Amino acid sequence: INRISAVEFYFETGRWAEAATVLETIAEDRLPAPPLYKPVIYGVAALLAAHRDDDVEAREHLAADVPVNTGAAPVFSQYPMMARAVLAERDGVPWPRCRHGGSGSRC
Repeated sequence: INRISAVEFYFETGRWAEAATVLETIAEDRLPAPPLYKPVIYGVAALLAAHRDDDVEAREHLAADVPVNTGAAPVFSQYPMMARAVLAERDGVPWPRCRHGGSGSRC
């Protein structure tokens, strides 16, 4: 859990190399990630790959079995959703869903 927090912190503060290093240590453990944290692990990994212009790797991370809106911590879903939006924009497809209705909604 501490490493998941570290990944989020490093990514959110622009310390992407450190985030990638922590993700590598998580992958090296070869332990199954709890479903709650999969969106952070695979979503941040996909975003980092997309920012390196490695769309193939980004799509591989997104192809992992990543639950979205996990109930207990739906905020974790922001990472795979952002990665999908980056890839959709690159593909020339506008990000199609703004599911929050009403004024002041954000996509």
